[in-house]
Amino acid sequence: MEPFLGEIRLFPWAWAPQGWLLCQGQILDVVNYTALASLLGDRYGGDGRTTFGLPDLRGRAALGENPVASTSPVLGVHELGSMDGAEWVALTLNNLPAHNHVANVAVTAGTGGPAGNIPAISSTSKGAVSKPTYVAYADKDRVTINPITVVTTLGYPLPNMQPSIVGNFCIAVTGTYPPRA
Repeated sequence: MEPFLGEIRLFPWAWAPQGWLLCQGQILDVVNYTALASLLGDRYGGDGRTTFGLPDLRGRAALGENPVASTSPVLGVHELGSMDGAEWVALTLNNLPAHNHVANVAVTAGTGGPAGNIPAISSTSKGAVSKPTYVAYADKDRVTINPITVVTTLGYPLPNMQPSIVGNFCIAVTGTYPPRA
């Protein structure tokens, strides 16, 4: 079966078959591929008058066109020829949900004091004080520690790729001009 001109297929080998070219973003002369240029225009590169570009599908997944705005958070506007997405993404704090951890620490108040209410000084020592100088802390309430920030992302890129198998996308440069339905 002859392919439609401009049809794209995935092949399991490293070259383009006769009548096909690899989809690697090449810029071609309109004069050599007039019919194909009439289908693609300048959507994938070129000036649209003397040159036009082929789609570059190296390392990319194909995505169906969605030319109108959608109310769905999953579906965005995806026009023919547009490129989106990234193979690697550096996470930032804005990518993570906000959360915190509260830590409560019980502080047990001391009830006693040093012998004679004088800390570590004997009555015969030079500089001894005869009156009590130690006051025990008696509050037994819990103390809430202020929140702290722990950064777990350092901005390193992480893989953002779905499970894949690699082949070569090729576009038919000869074949039947596709009729409109």
